[in-house]
Amino acid sequence: MGDPIVEFALAGGAEALPARTLQRHFLRATGLTFGAVRQIERARHATILLREAMPILDVVAPDLKASELVACLENEFDLGHGHSMAIWAVFIDRGWATSRSKGGTRKTRAADPQ
Repeated sequence: MGDPIVEFALAGGAEALPARTLQRHFLRATGLTFGAVRQIERARHATILLREAMPILDVVAPDLKASELVACLENEFDLGHGHSMAIWAVFIDRGWATSRSKGGTRKTRAADPQ
């Protein structure tokens, strides 16, 4: 890129720099804000992890809890609590997320009687 501030920030030094300095240098060097460049880098990293078959929620939100997903679905998509919990159950069943009990072991849903 040519801008030493931008290169330093991209190498992990962003925390040591004032936010205004980052914004000014990134806009001048790339035409994008530091936040936009950081989002692009996170998306690239996520793409690599997904190609390696890592579960999607482990990539997007590794510490996501059922209550957080349910609240998001209820607030952002106007779903009821039952529908939101059903979506969480699908995530668990398909291995897209893990559900942990208080003891730290994986909960499994009971098998359907045949």
